[in-house]
Amino acid sequence: MIIIKKKRKKRKQTVVFDSINLDAHQIKGIGGIPSDCFYIEKFADTCLNISSSQILNSLNSLPNWKVSKENGKYVGTGNWILPSYPFMKYRGNELNRFKCFFYQENGKGVSKYYYTGWQKASMFAYQSSLTCPEIDNLMKVLSEKMIWKKNKFRFNQSIVTKYRDWQDNIGAHQDKPIDITPNSPIIIITLCKPGNERTMVLTQGETIIWKGKLKNGSMLILGDKANGTYKGGKNKQEIKHEILKGEDPNVGERISIVVRDISSFVSKENIYKDFVKHVKVIENRIMQKTGKRVNYENLI
Repeated sequence: MIIIKKKRKKRKQTVVFDSINLDAHQIKGIGGIPSDCFYIEKFADTCLNISSSQILNSLNSLPNWKVSKENGKYVGTGNWILPSYPFMKYRGNELNRFKCFFYQENGKGVSKYYYTGWQKASMFAYQSSLTCPEIDNLMKVLSEKMIWKKNKFRFNQSIVTKYRDWQDNIGAHQDKPIDITPNSPIIIITLCKPGNERTMVLTQGETIIWKGKLKNGSMLILGDKANGTYKGGKNKQEIKHEILKGEDPNVGERISIVVRDISSFVSKENIYKDFVKHVKVIENRIMQKTGKRVNYENLI
């Protein structure tokens, strides 16, 4: 009798970083079926070999974004965009968080990511990643060393969000896929001091599939099936994510870095034109309401 041994199937590797298989950190979805999401603690310091405290200190040292006029032309400088800025308001309301937008210089223009409440004029405040070397290095290392489902992606945009205290939060949502490179993952790096961790909730349909505190230096991956960039046609998981309000009023600042591979770009010339239009609209609106003329740069 001849015995034929079946070949063992090699375990599929979803995410590999610097030759290390990270599938053991996969989050289970409904019915225990593996989701397209992963959570890895201490990722920045152990895998990226980047000091999370150094990135945190560097980001906190960045100045607020300001606009001024030089020789009749608007010039923007700085990084942190405050929720009171006109182009950051959503339906007239201030966001309960600060933001920075970084893009990698590539000759194509500035990477554009559309989200609910996004305004064209906000792109005038986007800054080159070269203004923050730690962010530039983070995107380069992820692009060079991360393999997602046997593919490499160029992570070329980082949106940094500062949750100032326990009240700052963001409701359940999915990222808008229109500007994200198809089949690419979304990376979330958390930076905070001990005790300032915030709770992330992942929901599939009406079911909470994961709830946990995002620790300093951790990485959460929202895969393409989860975030809506999957182009396979089937098996989308439609997983929403949210950051809850802090349970303790003493909870302090947390910063998240959301890294994406963006496929949409806008020229700096068009960005400037859109900003000038925005300025005229805001100044005229104030004139109509108050009868007073206000220079836009005094509103920032």
